[in-house]
Amino acid sequence: MNKMLLMVYGTLMNNFHNNGLLKEQKYLGKCETKEKYTMYVNGIPYVFPDKETSTIKGELWEVSGEDYIQDLDSLEGHPDWYERKEIEVDFNGESITVWLYFMPDSSVTLSTMTIIKNGDFANPEYAKNNNLIETINN
Repeated sequence: MNKMLLMVYGTLMNNFHNNGLLKEQKYLGKCETKEKYTMYVNGIPYVFPDKETSTIKGELWEVSGEDYIQDLDSLEGHPDWYERKEIEVDFNGESITVWLYFMPDSSVTLSTMTIIKNGDFANPEYAKNNNLIETINN
């Protein structure tokens, strides 16, 4: 794979600490998943493919070059930590196929995590002020 469309929803987004890995890539704009998933946060966000809470909000990037794709896979621990999978997103009123990094259910302990009910890691204050964050205490 030499080029891919990638939806990012966490620390790879603009103004977050891992965005530097995308500095030579092409930012296309905001996007949102077509399907509902669940976003958990414990310092960094995790999106689980088998749980349905809300659509996930993020950014769409065009990533070119095998080395960049490998660097992103390495950061995300693909395929052993996060798993990169193809999904459909809404982008500028169109449905397009992109890649997204998911967390397999068995990889983390959910009992210490917070659910972002609106699926928007970039806007936690909005989520907090509007009761869209749920802390899990098992």
